[in-house]
Amino acid sequence: MKSPVLYWDAKWRRSDGAVWVPRNRVKMSKKVFAGGLPWEADDSDLSAAFSHFGPVEDAKVIMDKETGKSRGFGFVTFADDADADEACNIGEIEMNVGGRNRTVRIDQANDRPERGGGGGRGRSGGGGGGRDRDRGGGRDRY
Repeated sequence: MKSPVLYWDAKWRRSDGAVWVPRNRVKMSKKVFAGGLPWEADDSDLSAAFSHFGPVEDAKVIMDKETGKSRGFGFVTFADDADADEACNIGEIEMNVGGRNRTVRIDQANDRPERGGGGGRGRSGGGGGGRDRDRGGGRDRY
């Protein structure tokens, strides 16, 4: 197994004070963000609109969990990095769905930061605000 090639970046600090990032952290992604989608657009419309840049592996319009309607943005994953680069360099395309033209903004997709799991409230915090001690209020006793 090869050791990773290191590139200069301002995110990771080594113990000697140098700041470095492994190559796989600065590599261009095959996934692009598409913002400003028509509300009627679905995954197949998104795939068709981006297919002229190159082969599309996956196209996903993000839907609202409660209403099931489009949130107006999505992500497209290309088979090749160069196709994703070309789409990002263009910056925007016109997309026609349901007879409506919309300008769709294209940008490199950012990886979601890892989020810690849960946590909890703990037992710290102030007393019960707005209670009147004369009426039997006050802090709950544990």
